Amino acid sequence: MTETEELEARIMANDLRMKRLYNENIDLRDRINLTEKYSEKEETFIFGTGKTKRKETFLVGRRHWSETFKDGDTGEGIDIERSEVCRVNGKPADRFGRVIEKYKLTDI
Repeated sequence: MTETEELEARIMANDLRMKRLYNENIDLRDRINLTEKYSEKEETFIFGTGKTKRKETFLVGRRHWSETFKDGDTGEGIDIERSEVCRVNGKPADRFGRVIEKYKLTDI
């Protein structure tokens, strides 16, 4: 095996290792989101404009939390309820609601 072939083999092995870690991080992040306050419900979204509008319904999972902000004038604490999308149709999603696709792993 030449030095170039050996380096290419190491690059492919590192690439596979990175993909495994990425997939593991997706699973861990999803487990964290599901342990906090979590709810699922069907939500309908409208896509397109004009005559090309279409409606699609998705099962959306959201995690919920509250934040307290201090009013600068009165000094009172104001509680605000927040939520973010963490699953769409049962698959992990980023905070913008896009489904996160896992890498398909193939051995070298």
